Amino acid sequence: ERVVSVLVMALGAGLLAANVLVVGRLAARLGGERAGAASSLLAAGSFGLAFWTLRGMEVGLLALVLGCLLLWASELTAQNCERLVLRAAVVGALGTAIRPDAVVPLAIAAATLVACAPSQKRLRCIGVFGCSFAVALGLQFGLERAYYGSWVPNTYFLKMTGVPTT
Repeated sequence: ERVVSVLVMALGAGLLAANVLVVGRLAARLGGERAGAASSLLAAGSFGLAFWTLRGMEVGLLALVLGCLLLWASELTAQNCERLVLRAAVVGALGTAIRPDAVVPLAIAAATLVACAPSQKRLRCIGVFGCSFAVALGLQFGLERAYYGSWVPNTYFLKMTGVPTT
């Protein structure tokens, strides 16, 4: 039991390191090497992100997922469109499993990726993202329904019925 927290922190440190690399690469791609280096430093020094990630919260993983989606949007070309969009749709769908309410920033990142896609492939990209998010959310809510007997989380009922937080 004493080792579990160290493993969680090590995994979080790996996620933070990967996020620094992704942010730096994205910024370098969009604004040059100086922007990449500065963005990497800013990402590495983000206290809130490091604090919560190293304590086992999902923010580091979600930041990495969003960063990857935006990086892939910046790397999109006609030649690699299908491969990157499929990869992004799978990662975006996994992002909804991390936090269902992350569907909003994930949808914005997906829309960015679709906007960067070649015009003749945008409709297909929308279909791929729409289906992946719909399947992921459908599976998640279906599993909640099967396990808890309700389509909405227990916290919804607690908040709506006025159960005190203390």
